[in-house]
Amino acid sequence: MRQITKRNAKSLMQTMYYALYEGKTLDTEELESTISYSEPVSFEGCLNAGNASADEQPFGTDVKYDRIITTRDIDIPIDEHSLIWVDADTTSEHDYIVAAPPLKSINAVRIAIRRVVDDE
Repeated sequence: MRQITKRNAKSLMQTMYYALYEGKTLDTEELESTISYSEPVSFEGCLNAGNASADEQPFGTDVKYDRIITTRDIDIPIDEHSLIWVDADTTSEHDYIVAAPPLKSINAVRIAIRRVVDDE
């Protein structure tokens, strides 16, 4: 098994962006609600491929997600209502949503994300 050194771990990190849910406002004239989000903020994380192995289901068995982000920033404010940009830049629509509440440990946060499809 290949060991990951600090230098190798740093090379696995990539810059991504998140936007936080700020609230919903109702336009009483149009009877439509608008959801607002913060401006995108950059962060560093390691992006892992899809679901965990059959014996490890960290987010539960009912959560559908495509990838997992792991970040060492334990104070990152991302929650299950946040938007994520991984392969898209922030001038376009977000390409992922957070699929479950992030799992925080003493030195890392794991975030399950699901790719946005046209009907979401």
